[in-house]
Order: sequence, then C-alpha cells, then structure tokens
Amino acid sequence: TVGSLISTTTNTSYFLGNVGIGTTGPGKLLNVYSSANDEQILIRAQGGSATTYPAIQVDRASTARSATYRMSTNGTDEWVLGIPYRGGGVSSNFQIGTTHSDSDAKLTITTTGNVGIGTTNPVAPLQVSKSVVGMAIPLYLENSATDAVGNGTEILFKGATNQTAGIRSAFITDTANGYLAFDIRKVGVITEAMRIDNQGNVGIGTTTPTNKLTITDSSASQLTLSADAGVSQWAFRNAGGNLYFATTTVAGTATSS
Repeated sequence: TVGSLISTTTNTSYFLGNVGIGTTGPGKLLNVYSSANDEQILIRAQGGSATTYPAIQVDRASTARSATYRMSTNGTDEWVLGIPYRGGGVSSNFQIGTTHSDSDAKLTITTTGNVGIGTTNPVAPLQVSKSVVGMAIPLYLENSATDAVGNGTEILFKGATNQTAGIRSAFITDTANGYLAFDIRKVGVITEAMRIDNQGNVGIGTTTPTNKLTITDSSASQLTLSADAGVSQWAFRNAGGNLYFATTTVAGTATSS
C-alpha cells in the first residue's frame, strides 16, 4: 500500500492513498495485479435468500456523468462498457464502444429496450445502421453449413403465437444457383406465394416459373385489371389451354366471356 490506514471509532477503516494488491506501485485507488493465468477478483454471495446475489456497483453522481467499465491494453482503452459521457448531456443508455464518448459507441441499448448497432438513437427494438458511400450491407445472414441444394437462410415474421410470413433464399439445382421466395400464411398454413429463380423469372402460385412472369391458378383467373378499388374488372384466365377474357363484378364474379 501507499499511504496510511486510518481507523475510526465507528468500526470502519480506510486508506489515504492508493492500494495495491500484488503490486508495490499502485497507480489507481485500487490496483490488483497477478501474473497467474487466472481471475484476479472473485466476488461471492453466501446465503439462502433468493435476493442474495454478488454484484459490483458503479455509481455516478448525476445523469450527466459516465459510469463505465474499461478494458485496456497497457493503459490504452480498447473497449468501454456502461453509460458513456455525452458532453454533459443527460443519458442512461447502456453502450459498448471504444472510448468514453457517446459518439464512439458501437452498440446502444436504450432505457426503453431498443437496441442500436451503428446508431446511438434506435427507434425500434432493433435498428442497424451503417454509413458508406454506395451500397451499405448493415445486415449479413449466413448459413455456415456446407453449401448444398436446399441449404439457405430465412427471415420469419410472427405474431404472438403463429408465423404470418417469411422470406427465404437457398441453393437450387446446384450451388451455383439460388432462389428468393416469399411465404404467406393462408388458411392456417405457411405457403409460398412468390418466387424469383436463378434466371430472374418470377413465379406467382408456382415454384417453377418458365418465363419472366409466370402466374398459376387452377381455379380462378390468373390476372385481373381494375381502374381502382371497388371498380369492375377485366379478367384473364388460361383454363385447359383455352384463353378466356371476361368482365367481372366488383367481387370478381364473371359477367361475360
């Protein structure tokens, strides 16, 4: 230790100066050093109560100040975790960054639970931002399994209980070709609604489009044209190799062909 140990009449003691554990030259109020390949500090709570837990508390004097943990190499900060300094501005957001400055944050969690990557002010549960000239890639999805037909990635959309839709991409025919598909929930079942294949062909109602646009429906018109919602339509249908043109009611019922 460097300094003096002071004892008081209230059963407390304190040091005047820096305290070193494992070092004779402490550079901070508490400096713990060990050359062993092991943890230097162990905190353990002993007790049977469910509310007994070990903790380290970092307290700040006001919301305009910082409260952080620093990870450094030879005194140079590499990562800082906690509530950073915002130039005197009020903040209680948790951040991970490379300095104590709010502007250097890489990840932010707001007090409302929003998570921001690349932004310090996320307005949704997850917001990913990247500033580049040209095309940015703020999100990269990867299936690390060996490339094979059928292997790919998927984004799911879900309500409280059931999936409502999805977007899938996978290899098709071989690992040199892929497709992009859009799924939708229909009558309680997730069904593919549209696909773009490796030739750029778009299929609606079919997984094997043969032209730039292939629309398949075995029981109704494949294409309808309407000037606006609530206006009668023109309907086009291929049924059994025959082409039908019909005018329809607003509800889509054929009136002539």
